[in-house]
Parts: sequence; C-alpha cells; structure tokens
Amino acid sequence: MESPIEKNLAMGKVLLIKGPASFRLKSGRLDIVGAEVAFPQTIVIRRGKAIPILSMEDSSIEVLLGEGGDLQEIHQNPFPEEWFKAIEEILSMPSDPFKVVIFGATDSGKTTLSTLIANKAIKNGLKTAIVDGDLGQSDVGPPTTISMVLLKRPIVDLFNAKPDKVVFIGAPSPAGREEEVIEGLALLQEEALRLGAQRIVVNTDGWMEGRAAEAYKLSLSRRLEPDVVLFLRSEGVASDLPERLSKEGIKVRILDSPRGIVRRSREIRRELRELGYRKELRELVFRTIPLSWLKMENLMLGKGLPIPQERLSELGKELGRRILYGEEVDEGILLVFEGEKPLQKILEEFSERRGRKVFILQRGIEGGLLTALFGRDGEFKGLALIDEIDYERRSIKLRARYTGPIGALKIGNVKLDEKMNEVVHFDRCPLSPTCHNKVSQQGREEAQP
Repeated sequence: MESPIEKNLAMGKVLLIKGPASFRLKSGRLDIVGAEVAFPQTIVIRRGKAIPILSMEDSSIEVLLGEGGDLQEIHQNPFPEEWFKAIEEILSMPSDPFKVVIFGATDSGKTTLSTLIANKAIKNGLKTAIVDGDLGQSDVGPPTTISMVLLKRPIVDLFNAKPDKVVFIGAPSPAGREEEVIEGLALLQEEALRLGAQRIVVNTDGWMEGRAAEAYKLSLSRRLEPDVVLFLRSEGVASDLPERLSKEGIKVRILDSPRGIVRRSREIRRELRELGYRKELRELVFRTIPLSWLKMENLMLGKGLPIPQERLSELGKELGRRILYGEEVDEGILLVFEGEKPLQKILEEFSERRGRKVFILQRGIEGGLLTALFGRDGEFKGLALIDEIDYERRSIKLRARYTGPIGALKIGNVKLDEKMNEVVHFDRCPLSPTCHNKVSQQGREEAQP
C-alpha cells in the first residue's frame, strides 16, 4: 500500500479511481454513479473495479492505492450522453412498474449502468429494485446465485447491498442450466413486483457470443417481458441479438460502453468471486445434521432404503471392491465406494445380472463443496461448505454462518479450499452419482434387490 495521496478537486472535476484502492472524503460533496457522498465517508474500490467521482463542489480527498490501483483526472463525463437520455426516458415513463433488462458482453458497463439507473430513480422518488442475474460476477448476492434487492437509498457499490431474495444455482455460468436461471430471474422479478417496485432493473451476465448465448438471452427476454432492453455495444463483439429482439416486438436501445472500462482478466474475475465467497462464508460454525432431517434438492443420497451391511459385504465381494454404503432407490441401486471404484465393464455386468441401474459415488469427493442452505420455509438462508458425509451414521457435516433450522440442502458445482479460493468447477454436481446401466428386458422382468 502506497502513502496517502491528497487530491483537491474543483467543482465539476472528475477523477477515475481504479482498485484496489480506497479514499476518504475530507471535505466537500461528490457524485459517484448517481449517489451523493458527503463528509465524512470512506469508499473502498475492489480490484478489477473502477469508479468515476464527480466533485459537486470544491472537495478534498485522501486516496490510498493498493498494488495495481490507479487514479487519473479525466476531462469529460465518463458516461455516454445517450445513457442519460435513456435514463430520463425510463424515469419519465408513466407506467408503474417499468421493467428494464440490460444486456452486454463482459466488462461492458452493465453493473455501472444498472447502479446509475437505480440511483437516479430513487432520487426521483421511485421504489427501485435491482435483479442481479450475473452468476459469475454477482454483486448483490454471493457467487453462483442470482438475487434481488429493493434499494432504500442510492448506493455506490452494489456489493454493499443486502439482498431481499436469493436463488441458488450452484455454478458460475448459466451455460447448461439456462432454464433454471431464467425461471429464477422470473421469480426474483415477481418478488420485486410484490414488494411494490416501480422500476426494476435486471442486470445480466456477459455470456453473449454464440448461438446458445443468444438463444438464452432471447428466451430470458420472452420470459421477463421487459418494457425496454438496453444493449451495451462492445468493440469486437458482434451480435444480432438487438435485431432479433426487435422482431419479437421488444423495444431495444443500443448504447455505447463508458470510457475508462477496466478490462478484467479471468484471474481477476476469479478473485472477485473469491471475495464474494469470503464475504458470505465467514464466522462459520460446524454443524452435523442427519440426512433423514433434510430434503436433498439435487441428490439421490438419503432418498432410499439403506442396504444392510451383510448384504453390502456380499455385493463388495462380487464387485471386488469395498462398499462403504448403499441404498435401494426407486431408480436402482446406489453404492458408495471408499477408494477406487470397479471397472465400467464389471459394473455393467453387475447391472445386467440384477436388471437394475447401478449408481456410483466415491467417498471424499464432497469435501469443500459449496452448498446452499434452505430453511423450513424453503427460503435461501446462506451458503455452507461440506466437510464430509458420514455414511455409516447417515449424517452430513458442514460449516455455515447460518445457525437456524435447516429444511433442505442443494449442492453446487464449485469446490473451495480453506481460504475460500476456487479449486475446481464441475460440469454437474459431483455428488450426483454416475449411472452404469446395462439392463436387458429379461433382466427388468427378473429384477432382484
């Protein structure tokens, strides 16, 4: 951290500060993304973020720059003039509620525009909600979630907002789970409407290129039925999405991205997610909960009848591996192995002999998996980390900040280490067992447990 830098700003001057940095307002008043900041306040800017500050009167600030942080005076408004024209139209519309969806590539200014619209709307006396639909770079809720907040006052950084509702998806990207994300965003928008929001701003992820991405954004628009889509144009990113939306009868405004955009590497985006994990996963306590007490949202485990140990020993001899635990489930047989699992061919022959599908899990894969906790009312209560599953006692040991009653768990696709750094992203929940199936029609008719 460098020594503090004193800056005196005449009225109307604009300073762009890139994080990691912080500054303390010593005197005067500032406008930051439409939010007024008065003495005394300290503002923190995360790495990979940049904020322009406009001096509303002669002001003095003290800036601390972290490694890679920077500040520079700019001599023009950092936001395109067309932004303010679009915002003025949104605020002046007589219809309540008025729904806005923002599309744009990664690092195109979507969050900045969302914040600016919300702050201007609140200043105009409009109840305003932000729906954060960016799983990988979420600001309002923790990473791997989508969320909604009804803002009470203008805000500088949405990272400091406390969500009113959170939907856990469990992955940092909507790819492969588009329908789940779309329905989650629709649920959040409905909650904002229920709370009386007059302006709803839906900030989306930066997945824009390719047919699948465009199909996802098109389906999302149909589901949310926005009054206007604001499409942020980025250099080097071609998309015919605005034209396709217009053909669907959806109003689209194409806007330029702002000046001074910080282009974030994959590493910095990961670091921002990890900061979000640490914000959520702090002051953790150990909890051990019987599986029979829980509804496991996306797991087969715990839904069947345990196989007696004597029977497991017989099956283990047949498969040539020690079976730690097993259940008879509706779909077939679930087996948990300690160590290496049997070969594919052996499992298929085992499946064929019994005329049933065989589902396989390996002990130990669960350590560090990100998990969502839900109360008995079905509402999201927070994130947790799995320590281990005790198959003999049919219980799960985890760490969480939430200490109230738990009604359900949903396991995510991300594994974290002790410092809340991402270790691996799985394509699907690693506790969803692999299926080994070679069941003939005769086998089905002669099926035995």
